[in-house]
Amino acid sequence: MLARVCSAASLSRVSCRIRNKSSAAKTKTVDAEEQSTSVETPAFVPVPIIPTTEPLKVEGLRAGKKYYWCTCGLSMKQPFCDNSHKGTAFKPRAFILKDTPTEPIMFCGCKQTKHAPFCDDSHLALETK
Repeated sequence: MLARVCSAASLSRVSCRIRNKSSAAKTKTVDAEEQSTSVETPAFVPVPIIPTTEPLKVEGLRAGKKYYWCTCGLSMKQPFCDNSHKGTAFKPRAFILKDTPTEPIMFCGCKQTKHAPFCDDSHLALETK
């Protein structure tokens, strides 16, 4: 997310501080005419690889243990992270189960879920496209 704070140094020059959530603030001075016609570029949003369009069934997980769900789609140990994201904008999603599951858990394999790391059937929309 970008935040822009501008102040007029004079009527013809404007100084803007542009702050990106993931980086330090940068100051840029532009002409007022350029400022009024410039278009703000949206923040970069990384798009994950889709390793499968089906949920991934996992058994044997334990309560209280920290697990890391792959968000980039590059891991060879899906649905879990194997650090293949190194050098990308992705970070794994950590989670801890409160209770030991008695049934297999369905993890998202398409990386499109709104309830990460669990499958919410978002893959069904991908299959119809």
